[in-house]
Amino acid sequence: MAVERNDDFAFELIDGGEISIDGSVVPTPYPITEAVKVGEVVVVLFDPDADPRRYGTFRNVVALDRGGRQVWVAETPTTSTGDCYYHIASAKPLIAYSTQSFDCTIDPTSGRITEQVFTK
Repeated sequence: MAVERNDDFAFELIDGGEISIDGSVVPTPYPITEAVKVGEVVVVLFDPDADPRRYGTFRNVVALDRGGRQVWVAETPTTSTGDCYYHIASAKPLIAYSTQSFDCTIDPTSGRITEQVFTK
């Protein structure tokens, strides 16, 4: 896959759902399906189907710093079982789509939802 380089900070999605940041493969608990660079972090979307739990939400959008350390985990717009994100629609502003039909604008410094629009 293609390498994205911005501000001397490169990342690459690798086949199989892994990510390489500045040439180092970063271990993650779930396969990654999408990633975007936002400021000083890489925001990744874990595969929505990878969560083995049968109840609760799957907080599957996280930010990693250039060392591969988790900076934050994004809020989900509901507490409904199965709610998670399925697509990162935009990096600036950071917008992700929820399985519960919310388009969420996420603060790239904290992972908090700053705006949510119900689309169904």
